[in-house]
Amino acid sequence: MTGSQRAVGPTLRRLAPYAYLFVVAMLAAGVHIARYTEFSPIDELRHVDYAMRASSFHAPRLGDVLSQDAMREEACRGLDLPWEDQPCNTKKFAPLHFRDLGYQTASAHPPTYYLGAGWFARAAEGLGISNSFLDPARVFSALLFAAGLMVAFAAGRLAGIRAAPLLAALTFVPVMPAALHASSTVNPDSTAILAGAVVMLFGLLWERGRVPLWTLAVAGAVAGGTKFTSLLAVAVMCGVFLVRARPIELTRAWWERRRARKAATIAARVDDGIGDGVDERDHERDDDGLPELPGADPSISPRRPFEYLVGTVVMLGTAFVVSGLWLAFDRMRATIDPIEVPQNQSLAFHSIPPASSVISITQLFAWLPPWNGYDPVRFTSTYVWDARTLMTYVFAGAVILAALRVARRDTISLFGIGCLVAALVGAPAFVLLNVGVSKVLSNPEARYGLSLVPFMAAIVASFATNRIGTTLLWLGSLTSFAVVVGTMLAH
Repeated sequence: MTGSQRAVGPTLRRLAPYAYLFVVAMLAAGVHIARYTEFSPIDELRHVDYAMRASSFHAPRLGDVLSQDAMREEACRGLDLPWEDQPCNTKKFAPLHFRDLGYQTASAHPPTYYLGAGWFARAAEGLGISNSFLDPARVFSALLFAAGLMVAFAAGRLAGIRAAPLLAALTFVPVMPAALHASSTVNPDSTAILAGAVVMLFGLLWERGRVPLWTLAVAGAVAGGTKFTSLLAVAVMCGVFLVRARPIELTRAWWERRRARKAATIAARVDDGIGDGVDERDHERDDDGLPELPGADPSISPRRPFEYLVGTVVMLGTAFVVSGLWLAFDRMRATIDPIEVPQNQSLAFHSIPPASSVISITQLFAWLPPWNGYDPVRFTSTYVWDARTLMTYVFAGAVILAALRVARRDTISLFGIGCLVAALVGAPAFVLLNVGVSKVLSNPEARYGLSLVPFMAAIVASFATNRIGTTLLWLGSLTSFAVVVGTMLAH
């Protein structure tokens, strides 16, 4: 056997998990795309219109109406709702005949996803691969889904999770309706798992000293530049950084150093005579005797606590700045008040929301895990619901158990407490933020929490510590996957 042949085996073994996840993601999303030909009611028409405009370097404004090409796509495909659009052969469509009076309502989302989807769809049309804009744009979402699972695997391995249970846990993800529907329709939520995985991967790489600080800014920009709700992943990763920063111990040490330096300065002045100045070299000599700031914990990371604080500011700050700038830019360009959109009028709320709309099972478990989402009735059955119930219990139970064993040196337990806080606090906060800022009362949709999935998959896999646990996890995930995909194929 030659040296090149010996090198092929390990390379294939390294690539095999990524190839498996690509096949799993594309199989589930591809079947959904093939079987689900009509437009999704989850604003897919608006997202298609945005992608068409973005491919021509035009960003829509709130107040714009839908383009003729986008309306023709839906009129000819149909809408998965009891709604009558104008006939497909209409020469000029009237936006008023479409939902929400034909307003383009997706402009608040950054253009990142739409540029990729638009160019991908235009290229497919230009090459003669497709005669429709919709299908290749949906395939682009599926490719993002596959990339998200693959990056999530790399991040989980970096967190110390074994490959076999991690692959099994990620096989559960296409079972989630929120993930499957977003990844097989034109929707910026298809970027969420990839954004969360990038944040997790870059955060762990930086913590281990393998990449420079600016990569945290890149991860923050990816999350904030795709969709605002992907900041949940940034919050979880920065939560890990804050715990590792030991802020109380760091503050106490800094205060003791300040007091010691002040005492040393006073003592030096007494020795040299009241009112005499103190040479800078005396400060340098005095610093040698000051209490030390907390150092790095080699059992966790080469990063010192102060570096963790800097990393938190860089990642979180970049994410908020990027998303905030786009939201401000969109609001400045708007030609109508958001409340003029019929959908917003139906959800308008101008007082303090009742507790049942903020703290209830619907809110608290919307992202624990973020599974529930729109699914065509024909794609559901008793067996599908059983598979999704199993997945929900496995993910929710693992996150809660990981959070209960929280420890500063245990990365998985910190992920658990981060995801738990994101769900139990973040979802109600989302409701209150919408009422306070937009005067709209709406539930936190499960798809808004999809950026948490890479962290949750790693948590689930961490509990399969032996062959029996790994086998049971594989049995549950493969059976659930087969049930969901098989049901779509049968209908």
